[in-house]
Amino acid sequence: MSYFTWTRYSTWRDQEIQRIISIVDPNRMGRVTFEALVDFMTRENADADTYEQLINSFRILALGKPFITADEIRRELPPHDAEYCMHRMSRYHDSSAPPNSYDYSSFSRSLFSQ
Repeated sequence: MSYFTWTRYSTWRDQEIQRIISIVDPNRMGRVTFEALVDFMTRENADADTYEQLINSFRILALGKPFITADEIRRELPPHDAEYCMHRMSRYHDSSAPPNSYDYSSFSRSLFSQ
């Protein structure tokens, strides 16, 4: 099971992160399952069932970066889902991105044919 550690999100506004934590980690265990995050994102974006919802989910996994690394994908997604995504995502081409970085925006748009 994959878990997020909230300390990685310390740059978010405290009020917003506390609101999210109270929803996805009500027992204050300091972690939340991927499934709980997806449920939260689904509820938060219930009226926006588009590629934008998927992009926002990947952006959270990528800690706000415009790309996601292979390590982040493997750490945050179940193995089958991680392999599916990495096999279908284009590499992110930017000199500031580390090797094995993927373009989650174009991947998300392609799933919704945008």
